[in-house]
Amino acid sequence: MWIADNKPVSMPLEMISCQWGWMMCPPGDQFVTGSLRSWGVYSETESMILRKLCENRRALIIGGNIGAIAAPLSQVASYVEVYEPQPIIAQVLESNMALAKGNEYNVVNGAVGPNDGVIQVPVVKFDADCNMGRIGKENWGKGTEVPLYNINAV
Repeated sequence: MWIADNKPVSMPLEMISCQWGWMMCPPGDQFVTGSLRSWGVYSETESMILRKLCENRRALIIGGNIGAIAAPLSQVASYVEVYEPQPIIAQVLESNMALAKGNEYNVVNGAVGPNDGVIQVPVVKFDADCNMGRIGKENWGKGTEVPLYNINAV
């Protein structure tokens, strides 16, 4: 599932009609894409609670993945800032935020931690059937370099 070198990776995408609109999803993802494909929603209870809590408020999401929670949240929150360390997934997230036609948002391709710096994010092989939202700590330290933002400054 992981690619040790830093070669460019292509990712096929599937368009799925969801409860709140269209989303671009990696077809090999068994969990988020699988849920959206089967039910048109992902983590529905969590999304409903967050939508109520964030209505007309600002929201910060760390680890936004493809936006299955952030995109629908942007439709009720006044502003959503989303951090996603995987570069390709951050591009899909950006597209899904635009497709949601929500309120103001900002997608940041970077990680969040105890201080500013950089971090190596493993490159995922996107054509494999897997849980693309999980990157185990055993894979950190190799891959693509992305900014690391201090949690107290975001």
